[in-house]
Parts: sequence; C-alpha cells; structure tokens
Amino acid sequence: MFDSEEAYQQHLDAHPDDHAVRVAFADFLATDPRGAGHRALALLKKFARRCDGDPEESRTFFSARNVVWTSPRALPETWFKSLAEKARGVEGFSFGKNAFGDCDSVTGASRRGVEDFAARVFGRFRAATQERVVEQMLERLGRGGGGT
Repeated sequence: MFDSEEAYQQHLDAHPDDHAVRVAFADFLATDPRGAGHRALALLKKFARRCDGDPEESRTFFSARNVVWTSPRALPETWFKSLAEKARGVEGFSFGKNAFGDCDSVTGASRRGVEDFAARVFGRFRAATQERVVEQMLERLGRGGGGT
C-alpha cells in the first residue's frame, strides 16, 4: 500500500477513520514491537463508535483530532493504566483525574503520538496479556472473538 511508516502516518493523519490503512500499517510493522499494538488499535477502529459524553454526535473515538482516551470509553483497564503510568512526564501528554484523584483520561497533542505510544506500551505486554486485553476490548465493544 505505502512504502514507508511516514507515508502511512500521513495518510492516517488525514484519514483517521480509514480501517483498511490501519490494518495495512499494522502488517507493515509486523516485525516492530509496535505492530501488535497498532493491530489492536485497528480493532478499536473497526468497531469504533461514538464516545459517551462527547458533545459532537458524529465523532467516533478515532475521528477526534485531539486524542482523548478515557479508560471506560476506549482502552481496557490494563492497557489504559500502563499507558497512563508510562506517559507521565512525556512531552505532549496531559491527564485528567476523577473525584477520587485517580487518572481517568489521557490527552495527547497528536493522534500519531498517542497511538504510537499506546502501541509501544501494548507491544511490551506478554502475549497472554495482549490476548486478554484484546478480548476485553472486544467484549466492551459488544463483539466476540478476535481478528481484523
């Protein structure tokens, strides 16, 4: 499809809801530790839906330009907590807290930066944890089974 990571990223910057390119990008990164994470993000895109509480009714999780991930809305708890923990102090990330003082949202300056960081975090999980996180994600989205 494209011959470089930059070409994929530029396309996804312009078309964040393009599921086919997300899957192709994950395949392109197959030997990179981020590849598995980008494949999981492609699953999120495949089953994207409007985020609860978002005032823009037509916007899905991936079409937001200023990426905001809230644990109950986007990522399974294991992935979200690890992302929030590892992103502390990283330039371009900010965090929201709930009434109990716990981190409940991660905001990134760019789609590319947040997605790539999340893919990197996912890639560090053991295979069994990756499988469990994907299953949790699909259950939350009302889907069963794996695959893109």
